[in-house]
Amino acid sequence: MNKLHLSLPAPQRRMRQGLQKEYRLLKNAFKVYQNTIADEMEEKWLRREADWKKSERIEWEKARLQQKQMLTNKYEKELQELSKHLQDRNAKMEKSFQQEKEVFMKQHEEDLEKIAELQKCREQLEAGIREKEVKLEAAMTGLQDAQNELQREKTKNLLLERSIKQRIAAVEEKHQITAASLHEENVSLRHKLVEKNEEVFSRRVQGRI
Repeated sequence: MNKLHLSLPAPQRRMRQGLQKEYRLLKNAFKVYQNTIADEMEEKWLRREADWKKSERIEWEKARLQQKQMLTNKYEKELQELSKHLQDRNAKMEKSFQQEKEVFMKQHEEDLEKIAELQKCREQLEAGIREKEVKLEAAMTGLQDAQNELQREKTKNLLLERSIKQRIAAVEEKHQITAASLHEENVSLRHKLVEKNEEVFSRRVQGRI
């Protein structure tokens, strides 16, 4: 190329040198322009990226706020429903409690009345038992006295029976003695009668002779 450059005429060489100089200038200018464009494009891209990020952040923040608002609304709605449910349940529980309380108080009053009646019946039963115990004690005392009296009467009867038996034995013995004596007298009288009859018979016989 240098050889070709040296072989060219002077005007052409100067023209060529001018063109080369302009080319270098244009090339340098293009590089500068290219760098400037690149810088501008990079700056624009950075600005656009920043704007996009900012927009994205704004959109994300907006979406987050919308989501938060939606969740807040949903939470408040659920909270209101839960509060209403709790109020309704509390009202039902309060009503049920009042009803159960009324039933319990009524039952309690009835129980108190029953307890008072049972207490009265118990006092009456205890009074009746004490009265019966007094009567029973008196009857037991009377029964004991009667048993003692009966025992005394039995003893008297045994003694009287023994005395009567002794008297009967004595009478029987006396009767036996009397009967024996009468039997002996009867035998003796019979002998005497037989002897008298024999004597009378003998006298009659002798008188006939």
